[in-house]
Amino acid sequence: MQESTEEKPSNKRRKSLFDKVSNIIGKLKHANYENHGNNKKNENKVRFKDDVIKSQLRKLQETKNDLFQRLDNIVQGYSEEDEKFHLLCHEMRAYHSSDPMVNVTGTVNESFA
Repeated sequence: MQESTEEKPSNKRRKSLFDKVSNIIGKLKHANYENHGNNKKNENKVRFKDDVIKSQLRKLQETKNDLFQRLDNIVQGYSEEDEKFHLLCHEMRAYHSSDPMVNVTGTVNESFA
């Protein structure tokens, strides 16, 4: 019977040593997964954020280009209309200066007298 009592403590020691080693290995695996798993998730999140930022910057750049193109068209349109207006003013001055009725100076009272 003594042999069986001696085996029990050694079995307990073996079992407790095995449990401790298993627990340590499990903790190391879990810690390793936590470190690498979180890094991968963070890398994916960072990549996603970077992709979103790049996409938004591209859209803003396109919007900026579109707005500047529209502004350029508006300014060009006003410039063309301004040139046409000045040309019409010069033509009107030239027409009025050659019109004999415009050069007649006098008042209303003089024309009826």
